[in-house]
Amino acid sequence: VKKLGLDLFETSVSNSDDLCAMIVGRTKLIENCGVPTPLPIQHDNRMERYTAWYVLGLHYDSCGQTQEAMRCMLYAMKLYPPPTGNTMDMIFLLPMIHLHGRGWFESEELAAVEKEVNDASIEYDKMAAMISSGIHIVGQMTDTELHAALKERDASIEGSEEDLKLRLVMTLIAEATGV
Repeated sequence: VKKLGLDLFETSVSNSDDLCAMIVGRTKLIENCGVPTPLPIQHDNRMERYTAWYVLGLHYDSCGQTQEAMRCMLYAMKLYPPPTGNTMDMIFLLPMIHLHGRGWFESEELAAVEKEVNDASIEYDKMAAMISSGIHIVGQMTDTELHAALKERDASIEGSEEDLKLRLVMTLIAEATGV
């Protein structure tokens, strides 16, 4: 998970023109996040799900996607609520420190995202998150870039612009997840 996070940040910072690599990187991290519901620690003793949510939140923040960043930080906190007493481990406080450092604790935006995260009737859907994230990135591509990315993956370039964007996102998700 840490390697996936590093790869994603490297793609975002050093190679911002490779939007397809960013989609694949995000998809791989989302795939590792799992469902953001608390589990006994022994089920995630390496804290891979927690780390994936936290790193994904940092990535979204670096891309200016504040609500997604908040959502990921809150999901990480939901998996491992910050401990109390003398048993505090700083690793569990990282999402809280990030939210505080960004000045988000007092924002109405965080309150709305937190309500959504805590609403028991809303179930996290990994595929929906992958598609939404991909569509957001593909929306930044020019028509030429979109066609080139589809051709590179032997995908059809026939159809409306929206069809092509969705086709590219689904192709990249399949590439990232091996499906």
